[in-house]
Amino acid sequence: MRNYTKWRSLAILVLTIIAGGCLGYLWSGSGQQKSLPSMIPSLPREVNVFGANAFTKPLAPNPVAFEAVIKAADTAVSAQNKPVTIATKHEDIKTVLNITDEIIFYETRIVNNSTSPLLKNKCVSLKIPDSQLTTPICVYEKSVDVWISGSLLTSGTWENDIMANIKKALDKDRRTAFLDLGCNIGVFTLMAAKLGHRVVSVDPLRKNLFLLSRSLEQGQLTANVYLLNNAVGDKVEQITLQEYKGNVGGTFVKPASQSDVVDEDHTAVAVTLDHLTPLLANQTVVMKIDVETYEWNALKCGYTFFEKVHVKCIFMEWASHKKTPVSAAGIIGFMKKFSFVPHANNAQLQFDKNTTWPGDIVWIKT
Repeated sequence: MRNYTKWRSLAILVLTIIAGGCLGYLWSGSGQQKSLPSMIPSLPREVNVFGANAFTKPLAPNPVAFEAVIKAADTAVSAQNKPVTIATKHEDIKTVLNITDEIIFYETRIVNNSTSPLLKNKCVSLKIPDSQLTTPICVYEKSVDVWISGSLLTSGTWENDIMANIKKALDKDRRTAFLDLGCNIGVFTLMAAKLGHRVVSVDPLRKNLFLLSRSLEQGQLTANVYLLNNAVGDKVEQITLQEYKGNVGGTFVKPASQSDVVDEDHTAVAVTLDHLTPLLANQTVVMKIDVETYEWNALKCGYTFFEKVHVKCIFMEWASHKKTPVSAAGIIGFMKKFSFVPHANNAQLQFDKNTTWPGDIVWIKT
């Protein structure tokens, strides 16, 4: 047993050095060191995270570079003559970066093996602003999603001005990652991926991620995009999803209740922003958050995230917070703490006039 422990520790150290020069140990939730390949079993699409051990893993100390982790995972799995698949990469990423099991990677293989009627949905060309670039985006019927899909079906764009501003922020450095909280069917995710950026996209509604996976496959953009089938809030909890008739894009979340009668596609696990820290720690990030009035809930448990991730700007819908003093005050206080200043239309906004701010703003790090 002593020799086994010795060799296991040595293996961990070597892999850590290869993965990014980090000399810290990588710990599992039980406090035992683990090396690649992953010892975590493939996760089902739904997991029960509400036992005594829910959210007990600490955040990974000194997370290693994400790309190096993927390379190390490929090497370790290939060395055992096992195929390197999206699933095995996700498992090894979770192990090395110490990501808790509440995080649910959405597997694109679900789309490839599916008989879902969504496979019959149209895919159109998404136009990238200020360029000749396009990429496929799969949409809902207009009768189901009148705003986002409706706009894409008629014009190939959605919120073109916001797309253009996000593109400008990303164009400053190709190494900048993009975090898309509330990605919906993936307008901004697909644009960022097409521009060559690594993307982490989060959405609790599975059918959104199904269509986004189809789009990524058709555009050959799957390599650098990681889809998480979660909601983001102020605690780990089971939530249900409520859709507005004719407006899938307006889907909102609420805590699950025993009285709720919903299908499995309208339930999800909420995690906090801090849970996402290992995926983006020590990286420069442009962030978009559109979670249907729950922006303050998503931010309030993100202190560790903002301490460890170099977020340079945050695109946010402000319309609902103009009339909600509690959430407005919470967001403004949080942003001030981390030295973000609100802007719109290329001008700085005044904090004390937040009830008159436009519906969409961007917080810029000073």
